[in-house]
Amino acid sequence: MSSTFFVDSSVVALALGGQDSRREGCRDLLATAGPGVQFHASVEMVQEVMFHRLRMGPRQDAIDQARRLLEAFALHDLTVSTLSRAIHLAEVGPIVGRDAVHAAGALDAGF
Repeated sequence: MSSTFFVDSSVVALALGGQDSRREGCRDLLATAGPGVQFHASVEMVQEVMFHRLRMGPRQDAIDQARRLLEAFALHDLTVSTLSRAIHLAEVGPIVGRDAVHAAGALDAGF
């Protein structure tokens, strides 16, 4: 039996980042990738993590991390339809900004 998960950028950013009480849990989750466990995300996740990592450390490290994310995740395109859904989610509920984009991407991907 396989498991698939749609991962928000905060999980990856926390796993890559500095000291935080959630860091090890995020690392443990991502370490389960492999046979039977597949991670999905919006292409926006890679952009958001790269943007964050470029501000936090060496430029080449951030670029290398972004490339590894491209290989490790099943990525879903950000489309006009996804963006429209994100706007709707923000309109009808408490979700905001990038979280709405990630949620819409997950919904559009069938999660």
